[in-house]
Amino acid sequence: MNTLVRTSNTMDPSANAVGIAIFAELTRHPQNSLHLVYQVPHFIRSLVNAASSTNVECRKYACFAFQNLACESGCRQELATTPGLLSALDRCLVQEVQETEQLSALLTMKSISEDPSNFIHLSNTHGCIQTLIRLANKDDNSRAQYEAADILATLSHWMIASATAAMKFQEDEVLHVPVIRVEGWNQFQ
Repeated sequence: MNTLVRTSNTMDPSANAVGIAIFAELTRHPQNSLHLVYQVPHFIRSLVNAASSTNVECRKYACFAFQNLACESGCRQELATTPGLLSALDRCLVQEVQETEQLSALLTMKSISEDPSNFIHLSNTHGCIQTLIRLANKDDNSRAQYEAADILATLSHWMIASATAAMKFQEDEVLHVPVIRVEGWNQFQ
């Protein structure tokens, strides 16, 4: 496994697509997910590089692998915090050449969004929310439109839950909240 990870993204694009397809097949078994994410060094980094590739097959199989890994709730936080992963998925959403690639990237984001702690990572990824809004506003009644709207609804639910929890906390304790008013101050002499 380590040899395949080390050689991934260093081969000819068609050969690399075969390697990434093997990774996608390995992620299909649910009991492999935690091991691949936490025990195989640079496995996720190899998939991120493949998802950022110009090769359509590499991107497609990397998205399939991410979709399989994101089904395991123990992997979602690690996937969301992996540098470049959400940006790579966002680029896969924008490229509408492969419908299966786009749908797989959407379903990966949907699984990641189901963990409330990942709200920050999704909202801080440049262009991610905008891409989801654009897909949700398409007038084609496609599954991609439905899934994008569902992700946005989930993220808004986590935002409301967070705001409600903060308001409840504020009722229990005096909170010093910033206000917009001018205060006088004495200049240091």
